[in-house]
Amino acid sequence: MTAPPEQPPAAMLRLSGDIDLATADDVVTRGANLLTHSAPGVPLIVDLGGVTFLDSSGLSALVRLRRTAEAQGSQVLLRDVPERVAALLELSGLAEYFPTAN
Repeated sequence: MTAPPEQPPAAMLRLSGDIDLATADDVVTRGANLLTHSAPGVPLIVDLGGVTFLDSSGLSALVRLRRTAEAQGSQVLLRDVPERVAALLELSGLAEYFPTAN
């Protein structure tokens, strides 16, 4: 019996606090850096468990990260999404745009 092919490990971006105009560009920079230094096709998991606030600038940062990932043949997965952030994703129509990771 042959073993299943190994999946490359995912890159992890853990966020906390406020994700707003003051921090959005840093989020994109950090996530893009992780993607750049990962093997092709390795997903970027964005852990939102510590996020206390996310506004439209934060949503834009997530969309920018997704576009960066897609350009590199990868994807962005969200993990530990707080209820208030999940509600914002739903209201903005972006909930289906971002799959969740286990």
